[in-house]
Parts: sequence; structure tokens; C-alpha cells
Amino acid sequence: MEEVEVLRRQLERARREVSALEQLVEENARTLYTAQEDQRQTATFLMRVLGTMSSAVFVADSEGIFTSVNPSACELLHCWEDELVGKPATGVFCDGEQCPDPGQDSENIERNITRPGGGKVPVLFSSTPLFGDDGKLQSTVYVAADLTHQKKLEVQLRHSQKLESVGQLAAGVAHEINTPIQFVGDSLVFLEEAFVDLSKSIDAGRAVAGAARSAGDVVAAAAAFEAVADEVDIEFLVEEIPTAIARALDGIARVSRIVRAMKSFAHPGQVELAPADLDSAIDTTLIVARNEYRYVADVVTHFGGLPSVYCNIGDINQVVLNLIVNAAHAIEGKVGSSGERGTITVETEVRGEHALIRVSDTGTGIPAAARGRVFDPFFTTKDVGKGTGQGLSLAHNIIVERHGGSITFETVDDEGTTFEIALPLGRAEVKHAA
Repeated sequence: MEEVEVLRRQLERARREVSALEQLVEENARTLYTAQEDQRQTATFLMRVLGTMSSAVFVADSEGIFTSVNPSACELLHCWEDELVGKPATGVFCDGEQCPDPGQDSENIERNITRPGGGKVPVLFSSTPLFGDDGKLQSTVYVAADLTHQKKLEVQLRHSQKLESVGQLAAGVAHEINTPIQFVGDSLVFLEEAFVDLSKSIDAGRAVAGAARSAGDVVAAAAAFEAVADEVDIEFLVEEIPTAIARALDGIARVSRIVRAMKSFAHPGQVELAPADLDSAIDTTLIVARNEYRYVADVVTHFGGLPSVYCNIGDINQVVLNLIVNAAHAIEGKVGSSGERGTITVETEVRGEHALIRVSDTGTGIPAAARGRVFDPFFTTKDVGKGTGQGLSLAHNIIVERHGGSITFETVDDEGTTFEIALPLGRAEVKHAA
């Protein structure tokens, strides 16, 4: 009996243990199910969030194969989801440009990505690698924001500012043309009168010749000729007519030079970067901008004989114009109506692999509080109505973003400012060239 009782107790204990294990398994199964359901709901929620994002999101595995994309990615690349998922990321991110490193963070880089059907689109690009507990790369998340509209707006803004500059310079150019035109006009009036007087002298001379041929009164005819010559001051005409012609030709040449400079400056030029003669372009810009500085400053140029530089020459003209106008305004702010004159110095030279352009002035200098913001959009230290705050911001964008160069400045209060532009001599690896 005792043995039966022991067995009964052991059986009861086993039943309780089995029941406890069953209950534990049930609880674990319920917990696992709940966790899986939460994970599924979280994944669904995240996919819905990704689906509402305006930025394109791509997820690639450790081998660089797309595993998922959001609808914005398909819209950006003009393709269907199955044209991306299962395909290598290199086909989108690496065509013609350096491939992003899957194991490295990159944030807000402007670059082009390639559509499966062909064509490129400019984007603001970021990538974030995801690592497992073992430190190995599991996947990489790429985010791309379409910059097409922004790039179009930037181009429109540059063109608008250029048109604004051309409009502001038009009155000054008209004034510049007016003076040589007056030279031409005065010279032509003189030549018209001189022609009448010379005609009288020629007629009197012909009378002398006719009298000589017909054995007439040569003495009287010669006296008449001398009287006409004295009347019209023929010696003065002989001396002054070549001067008047030279003055008229010089006036025409000056007008032609100004018109050619204005045409060259206002011409939209090429969109892509191409070899250009910077020294000649800067000289043209100085001609166009002369009325902006002629009353307050003298311009000194030291051109270093630059080789051809890959650039958008229209954009570089705009940058140089902005710097010259700013320099003139800084000098005007210093000399006021005192009658004193400042100096604007424009220099070019080759340093290493870069072409340098320096624009210096003897103006007021940039205030210390403003030096950290001079390249910020819409920031200006000028009086209301005299500056939009876009000149240096666009200059920075043109030089740095579009040309892969740099623009820096040095300034001293009440002594002046020097801006230095460095442009690569060859084809620059720029972030984006619209």
C-alpha cells in the first residue's frame, strides 16, 4: 500500500508539473503571438508612414540589393516597385558617379541618381547603415529628396538677378554711350560745315584753273581764290578735319566696345561648363559696370594671363559684377560726397591647380557682426532698396556648388575688403551642375 501511495503522489506531482508546463507554454505562445502581432502592426504602420513620405526611401540588404522601396521612390524614378526590388542599388546610385559606401553615413549630399528607363534626376541624398548585434551590416536605408524644382528655381533666380542687374546697368550704359555719341555728333557737324567751306575753295580753285586754261584774268581769279581761302580758313580745316574724323572714329569705337560688352554680358551663354577666357570676361564686366564705380573709385587691373578655365562664363560674369558693385557701394559709403576717390583692384593669377580672381576695395569693410552671414540668402548690410541680399548668396552657390571652387574674404574695418575666388583649372567634380 505504501508503494501505491508513493506512486500516486509522484503521479500527482507529475500532473501538476505538466499542467504548469502547459500553462507556461500557453503563456509563452500567447506572448509570442502578441509580439508577432505587435511587430506586424508596427511593420504595417511603418510601411504606411513610408508610403506617406514625400521623400524617396530605398532599403538595400548587406549585398546592396533593394529589398523594399516606398511609393515616392517609384514616383521619383518613374518606374514600378518590381523594377527596383531585387535589383542592385548600384544601377540607381552609381551610374557616372562615385558609389555611396553602404557602411558609412552620408547626409544631405547633392548628387544625380539614374532612372531605370534612362535619364538623371538631381536629389538631396542621405544614407544610413543598420548593423546587427554582431556588428555586421544588415541593411542600408537611402533617402532621396527630389531637387528638380529647386534647381529650376535656382536657375530662374540667377536669370532674374542677371536681368535685374542688366536693367540697373542700362541707365549707366546709356550715359556711357552718350559721351562718345556727342563726340561723333559734334565731329559730324564740324565736317558738314567744313565740307561746305571746302566746296567754296574747290570752286574758287577751279575758277583759277579755268582762267589759266582760257588765258583769262588769272590774277583776279587767284585773288578770288585767296579771298575764299582766307574766308573759310582753309589751313584750319586742313589741320582740324583729320582730328574730327579721328574723334568720330574713336567715339564709334567706344560705343561699339560698350555695346559688345553689354551684349556679351547679357547673353545667356551655355548651360554646361566650357573653357572660357576669364581675363577677357572680367574686362568686359568692368566696362559694363563702369557707371557703378566711375564717380567714387578708380579701377586697377592686374590680369595674370589665365589659361582657359572650365566654367559657365555667364555665371562668373554675374559673380564678378556683384563683387564690383558691392565694392563701389562700400567705397561710396566711406567717401560719401567728400569728392575723394577709392580704389577697386581686380587681379587674376594661377595658383597650383586653381585660377584665382581677387576683387579688393578701399571701402568701409564688413562689420564684425555681419561677417558670419555674408553668404546667407536675403542678408544684407545695405540700406533698404539698395540691396536684396541675394548677390553673395548666389555667388557662393555658383562658385562652390556649380563650379567646385571656393569664395572667401578678408576684411578690415574702415580699410576695405578683398574677396578671393578659386576655380579649378580642369573639370571640377561638382555636387550638381544644373
